Amino acid sequence: LEESTMTTCIFRRSRAWEPAALEMARVAWRRHGAPPEEWFELLRPAPHVLWGWSEFHRLTFDEGLLPVHLKALAMALLAARLGHRRWTAGLVGRGGPAGLTVADVAATEAGDLERFDPKTRAALTYVGRLEGNYLTVDDRFMADVAGALSPGELVEIGMFAGLHLGSIRLARLAAA
Repeated sequence: LEESTMTTCIFRRSRAWEPAALEMARVAWRRHGAPPEEWFELLRPAPHVLWGWSEFHRLTFDEGLLPVHLKALAMALLAARLGHRRWTAGLVGRGGPAGLTVADVAATEAGDLERFDPKTRAALTYVGRLEGNYLTVDDRFMADVAGALSPGELVEIGMFAGLHLGSIRLARLAAA
């Protein structure tokens, strides 16, 4: 069994934390580099919430139509705008498919999206609008974004952004 499948099986068979399930989930989170350990500990008292959040994050981050690097950039953008850069600190300089460079993160935070391909620019612009003022996401804007992203990619990045918008805000409040 692959690690995520084993973790899912253990979570589903048990109502209480089994040490093996907790450790496998923690290892998977560390491999990602995000979110930070505090988020894991915040969710830990509610195993079903931790499992559900972890599974949804895995499905929208590791899998899907969009590249992991693009979704890592979206997380970095949200973390910076919401004032909780620690959320993605573990992704910078790690290498691998999600590995962000300091230059990528700086450009994303500064809104300098010209360095990225059209798909990445469109996705990050969409995520930025969802965070800033989602009411400005009108039909004209969506038509422009849809020129670079398929309907499935739009749904994926929207779901991913929603998960992290709420989570980062809650983590920031919990850390205060």
